Amino acid sequence: MSTHALRLFIRLSRPFFLLGAALVYLLGMGIARYLGFSLDWGIYFLGQAWVTTLQLSTHYFNEYFDSLADAANNNRTLFSGGSGALGKDGLPREIALWAG
Repeated sequence: MSTHALRLFIRLSRPFFLLGAALVYLLGMGIARYLGFSLDWGIYFLGQAWVTTLQLSTHYFNEYFDSLADAANNNRTLFSGGSGALGKDGLPREIALWAG
């Protein structure tokens, strides 16, 4: 895999949104601790892995099924129009389906 393809795959994964979800999950753990519950780091990391896996699958499937509409969108933003990693100058569409 080339460096360019790796960068496109990382862009396809939308790391900014993954970080946001991880911070919200961590905030939930902090609130539980504040309320007096004991913390189990093993359970936390298992839950975080589950949330991240679910989120990645959602990103990949969304990119695959919306790729044709995203290609026609000339006004892509952070929240709409896809990641821009798929298409004629990017990764093949099937990569998103296989990754999901």
